[in-house]
Amino acid sequence: DGTFRPNVNITRAQACVIVNRALSRKPATERLLPTAQMINWPDCTPSDWYYADMQEATNSHTYTMKKDGIHETWEALK
Repeated sequence: DGTFRPNVNITRAQACVIVNRALSRKPATERLLPTAQMINWPDCTPSDWYYADMQEATNSHTYTMKKDGIHETWEALK
């Protein structure tokens, strides 16, 4: 919900978002590989707000960087 609560434990999804942002990774669901080609988590579906961040953090992949220098399009898993 966007609030900061320093005394509350964070979720795995929140940790992935923090790490991706710290590393300037900006995953987007529409640029990922098809779900069937990736490592997936039973509690993480494409409709979840953290799906792209979770996939970014758990699937080693090759990619092409877009001209904007921010977004990447996945090519294959490593």
